[in-house]
Parts: sequence; C-alpha cells; structure tokens
Amino acid sequence: MRKKFIISIFVLLGLIFVGKLVYEVANPKTYYYGIIPNDAAPLEYGRVEYTVPTVDEHGNMRTETFSAIKKLKEGAIFKLTIRNNIVKSYDIIDEEQLSSSIKKHLKK
Repeated sequence: MRKKFIISIFVLLGLIFVGKLVYEVANPKTYYYGIIPNDAAPLEYGRVEYTVPTVDEHGNMRTETFSAIKKLKEGAIFKLTIRNNIVKSYDIIDEEQLSSSIKKHLKK
C-alpha cells in the first residue's frame, strides 16, 4: 500500500514537470524594451497605467500597455516579459543591459 502511494506521488510529480515543460515550449516568453513616458493614466488604489511604444531583440516595434503600483521615473528604461500577448512583468533596467540594436531603436 505504501509503495503504491510513493509511486503515485512520483508519477504525479513527473506529470507536473512534463506539463510545465510543454507549457514553456508551447508559450515562449518574449521581451520588449521601452522608455517610461511622462504621462500615465491613474488607476484605482494609486496604480498607474502606461501605454508605450516598445521594441524586441529583432527590432520589431509594437505598443504595449502595463500597470505599475506607483508612478515610475520618467525616462527610465524598462524590460517587459510577455507571454501569450499578455504582459507578465516589467523590470527597470540600466542602459548597459541593452544590446546595440535595441539602443538604436529606442533612440529614434
């Protein structure tokens, strides 16, 4: 009885691992970069929303909308993590972390 329980736990953990792996492969993350503008739309509870032009590593431009818990520093460079066309997170980064092709597109 105990042996069957332990085996079923390992099978369940294996299925969870395989499921996560399939999800990661089928829905890869993409990263877009942009510069925080001076205008932000206020939301409830002090949150703010930004709609900004962004660029990916290949130079593809698109507009993204994301929210933050507070107003971010104008002119700061950010990196958006996107999966399934949904912004999952943002990070404020230094200009040194950008590749030259992204820097070129952000300066335009």
